[in-house]
Amino acid sequence: MKKKKHAHSLRTQIVIVSMMFAVVLALAASAETYLVSYRYLRSAQKQSLRNNLQVLAGEIDTDLDHTMTFLNWLSFDSSVNNYLMLASRDDLSFSSYKSQAVTTYDRMLDEFYSCELRGIVDRAVIAPADGNTFIQIMTTTGNSRFETSTLMASDYFQKLMQENDVWTGIVESSVGGDSQKVIPIVRPIFSSSSSKTLGWVYIELSPDIVSNQFSHYTLADGETLYVTIGDGHSYVWQDGVFQEAKIPDNVISCSLQENGWSIHLATQTWMVPPAGELVHIVVLLFVFMVLFGLLLSVLLQYRITRPVNRLLVKIGRTANGDFTRDPSIEWDDELGTIGKGINDLSENVDRMMKKQVQDERTKQELNYEILQSQINPHFMYNTLNTIKWMAVIQGADGIADVSTALSRLLKNVAKGKGSLIPLSEEIHLVDDYFTIMKYRYCGTIELEYDIADQGLLSCMVNRFSLQPIVENAIFHGIEPNGGAGKIRIHIYPGESKVETPLADHPVPDWFMDVTDNGVGMSQEAIQKTLSGQSTDDTDFFRHVGVSNVQQRIRFHFGKTFGITIDSVQGKYTTMHFHLPQVREGDKTVVQNSDRG
Repeated sequence: MKKKKHAHSLRTQIVIVSMMFAVVLALAASAETYLVSYRYLRSAQKQSLRNNLQVLAGEIDTDLDHTMTFLNWLSFDSSVNNYLMLASRDDLSFSSYKSQAVTTYDRMLDEFYSCELRGIVDRAVIAPADGNTFIQIMTTTGNSRFETSTLMASDYFQKLMQENDVWTGIVESSVGGDSQKVIPIVRPIFSSSSSKTLGWVYIELSPDIVSNQFSHYTLADGETLYVTIGDGHSYVWQDGVFQEAKIPDNVISCSLQENGWSIHLATQTWMVPPAGELVHIVVLLFVFMVLFGLLLSVLLQYRITRPVNRLLVKIGRTANGDFTRDPSIEWDDELGTIGKGINDLSENVDRMMKKQVQDERTKQELNYEILQSQINPHFMYNTLNTIKWMAVIQGADGIADVSTALSRLLKNVAKGKGSLIPLSEEIHLVDDYFTIMKYRYCGTIELEYDIADQGLLSCMVNRFSLQPIVENAIFHGIEPNGGAGKIRIHIYPGESKVETPLADHPVPDWFMDVTDNGVGMSQEAIQKTLSGQSTDDTDFFRHVGVSNVQQRIRFHFGKTFGITIDSVQGKYTTMHFHLPQVREGDKTVVQNSDRG
């Protein structure tokens, strides 16, 4: 049981959660380290391959520059221009043609070798526009025969003549009768003095311009070289030859200076971080995690576990009845705040228990006093009943009436615990009280009822709610005006339905106006009367004034209901009751009739 409790302790849970967090953190750090290393190595490898590719591209660019230099020279050299103009004449003599052709050939050969084009250009030809004659330079020992008609009839000749920057890629050349792979270049040659086309130049660029450089590049396993010549002409370098192929995705590319030329390197072998270093990092992180967990466990032992145990001991002592304050658990931290709260709670419980004992003692004393107060009214109305019968025997009707009224009044004070009674009973109580007052004032006061609906007599009202209002009308309204006056009680139904705690649904309301023709009241007196600040208490039923009735009505029926006062000084005062129509048979009324 102890082990189970220890396993569920706060310290154990915090340590476990912290260790789990550390494990996740260690794994995340290891994974991130591996990914960063992998990305760094891959980036470094890419950069290294790109640098090598740029060096390779630079060598090819150099050869292409030499070729384009030679091509530009052919297009603008004056001797070439003179040869083409001479070859285009209809009255051409053989001696003149031969002399200019030899001169032009020598110039072409000198320029060819000065541009270092041996092994790069297989054939260079210039010819007039009709192609009837031509001058040819060859660097190979192959067939020197050249047919201009075959070249001019090829698919690429006219396209290359019209667009200077277009490349056709590697094609089969059969202009000399031997089929071989070449990269053809065709450019028009214009007159130096006008825009007239004098002829054209044709160069067979050898694929060796690329293959010579590719053959010197050391390829690792899984690496492949590609070249793109012109728009959409791509080739793969395999087994020393070029084969047309599509450039794959995710290759390293490098563009050449000549438009439309680029080389590419595809690799399937990427460097990965050494596994040993990764394991080393993970081991270090786990060692750090274990040390962190041990340190956290020790820290929690001193900062949480021990203080919590002391708080539990204090709670146990409090549960066993020891409510004394323990200052040793009030530390300067959150747990100390809890300890202070436990001490305050213990003192409050001790204080409440002592107060409860005192209240119980006081309650017993009050019950004894109530028992004594109930004995006196019983003794009094029994004595008054004896006086009544003596007065009847002697013919003193007035004494009999007063004794009977006072006896019934005192009996109502002493009997029952119910706070709510039917209006009819409250009216009987008022009648008994008014009988006594009528004899006291020698019949100079009158009480009149105006009941619009007899059914309202069954509505529930607070016991002794109407009598204090009538008493207030007599002593504070009629008596100061000379002792003679009239009280009118008007009872009538309302016109709306109202909510009340004594009913589960809205019920009709009703009103009762108690009006006297006495001295009236000022607004200040009205406010004091309703708030209970008036100091004018009567000799009969002291402390049961208008404010008391107001509070009891609102307590039972709700704050919507109660008494309002309307008065004109020197003319009248009206106490205006507003109440809901709830009756004794209502379930809610029966359950709440003893409230208060």
